[in-house]
Parts: sequence; C-alpha cells; structure tokens
Amino acid sequence: MITKRPPITLDTCLFIDLETISTVDLRRAGVHVYAAHPSTDVLCARFVLGAGEEIEEWLIGDPVPETIIKAAADPNIYFSAHNAGFEYALMHYVLTPKYGWPALPYERFHCTAAECAAMALPRSLEDAAIVLGLPVKKDKEGYNLMMQMCKPRRGAAA
Repeated sequence: MITKRPPITLDTCLFIDLETISTVDLRRAGVHVYAAHPSTDVLCARFVLGAGEEIEEWLIGDPVPETIIKAAADPNIYFSAHNAGFEYALMHYVLTPKYGWPALPYERFHCTAAECAAMALPRSLEDAAIVLGLPVKKDKEGYNLMMQMCKPRRGAAA
C-alpha cells in the first residue's frame, strides 16, 4: 500500500549536518561500511528546524536535543541534508544505538544533493550555491580544519 507523504517545504524540514571521525576511508569503503565501523563516531551535529534563525548544536556527551526528539515524533517532518544517505547511516549506526537518538526510517530523509541532480544543478553544495546566486559561501578554512580533525593521524592505532 502506498502512503501519501507530506509535502516537502521549508516548514516540514529539519536541516541537519553531521561531522564525524573514523579510521575508515569514507570514499573507499562507502557510507554504510564507514558508518558501521567501530572506530566511527559523530563529533557534532548542527541543525535547524524550518527557517529557524538559530542553528542548534549537539556535541558528544550532550543529551539528545529536544528539537530532534520533537521532529522525529512528528511524521510530517523530514530530516533534510545534502547527501542525506550519510546522515541516515550515521544516525542508524552511531547516533541511535550509541547516544539514544530516535530511530527514523529512510523515507523520513530528504536529500538536497539528489534534488540538485534532478534539476541539473551541480551536486556539490558549494557549486550549487554559487550557480543559484546564494549569498552563503563555504568556509574553506573551517572545512580544511574539519578534514584534519576527522581523519586519524598517520601511525595512529586503528
């Protein structure tokens, strides 16, 4: 039986981005092998519900955010991310079992990268923002720092 899904609008999305660490090479292993590996962990989550002005943050050791609990309980809210399969896998393999985040079915995720591809826009978030003339720019210095932090040092134990 096909169930009717609620429309995807700004008001029905919780936008989420996760930063992770692992000894596994994500590009070589793929998202599910990466997410399921015992060394993989979520360093932080940043999220906002709809057009909310304040971006919230979760760090390891924090309780599950009330915004996440409420959004997960509302079947009309989608968890939206660029490459949402990554966020889904990390929630499934790490955040839910290890930190008690609510479990969500894949159908509750919305992928903006897939949406870009469907509209013949660049799949890269940075490039899509440029093509669309959006005022936000990727923080290259922050990105480089994040990439340094999320990869293990050479010679570190796996």
